[in-house]
This record gives sequence, structure tokens and C-alpha cells, in this order.
Amino acid sequence: MLLSEFTATPDGYETTIDEDVAVLMQTLLGETIVILDAPTQEPLLSALLSEDERDEPDDPTLKILLPSMSSDPEEASSLRALTEDALRTLKTERLQVIGHKLAELATSESRTFTIEREDVWQWLSGLNDLRLVLAGRLEVNKLDDTEYWYERVAALLTRDTAQPRQISAEDLVGLVFVLVSWWQDSLLQAVQEGDTASNL
Repeated sequence: MLLSEFTATPDGYETTIDEDVAVLMQTLLGETIVILDAPTQEPLLSALLSEDERDEPDDPTLKILLPSMSSDPEEASSLRALTEDALRTLKTERLQVIGHKLAELATSESRTFTIEREDVWQWLSGLNDLRLVLAGRLEVNKLDDTEYWYERVAALLTRDTAQPRQISAEDLVGLVFVLVSWWQDSLLQAVQEGDTASNL
């Protein structure tokens, strides 16, 4: 089992993750946090002292995580100067919440853990950012692309286990993309089902 579905519990949302998958996700989290390179100043102070305009980043991952907020180039540049540092900090903090939880598993005998309810939206947002980063690497731009990778990964996982399993770098990215997407959907469903049950 690579990942289990999230289930709502009185304490939050419980799931189980394979050690190898946890390591892969931690690696991706670390890479993304480095790319985001959150500013060291407080976001509000940074915004007050920042330039009036800021160009779109050249890094393709940053373009995905920090898209332009307007189709008008001048307005987009002004909005980016005003909000980008705060967004970098916010997204970094969300990814760190996930990373810290996965790091705790390294010293635990159990692969099962619970996401506290107060952290769940940080997890959903952080997993979505990871999914977007992976989608960008795979050039997933439409539903057909997503379905293609779901089918490709399913075929990979059901391959004859008696044969040596060779996974290309692209297949590995595709595997993590599918797992993160599925995990995010599972968590969202658990949250929605928990909210429905609490309102009955």
C-alpha cells in the first residue's frame, strides 16, 4: 500500500503512508520550498518597502505557483510587487506544515498519522501546490493529460511483479503526481463528509 484514504476521526483526518512515498514527497517539498525562497522580512514590511513593479519570474515552477493576477501587463507587475513576497511566505509555510508531519514519521514505528483539523486547509492548499508543480513538469494542461497519467501509473503498478520493475524518471514524477492528486481528493472528501455528519 502506497497511501491510504483519509478518514474523519474525532481528532482530525487519519491516513497511512508508505515510507518510500513519504521520502519522495519530502524531497519534492524541499525542492519547492527552495524555489519559493520566501523573503526573510515580515511580509507586511516587505510589501511596504518593495518596489512599485516586479517582473514575472523566469523559473517555470514559480510561474505555476505565482501566476500573474491580471491580463494587463502593467497591472500584473504592480500586483506582483505588492503581493508576491507574502504569497511566497504563505505557500512556504503550508509546505512546511506537511513536511514537518512527514518528518515525524521517520522516528515513529507507525506509518499512520492524523492531520489536526486546524491544519487541514494548509494541507489541502499545500498538496494542491505540489500537484500543480508536478503537473507542470509533466506538461499536464487538460483533463485528457491527467487521465493519461492515471492510466499509465495504473499499468505501471499492475505490471507483473515477478519481472524487475524499471521506472523512468518521468514515470516516477507521474506516480507522485497521481498519488498527490488522489490524496488531496481523498482529504477533501473526508473533510466534506465530516462536515456533513456534524450537521446532521
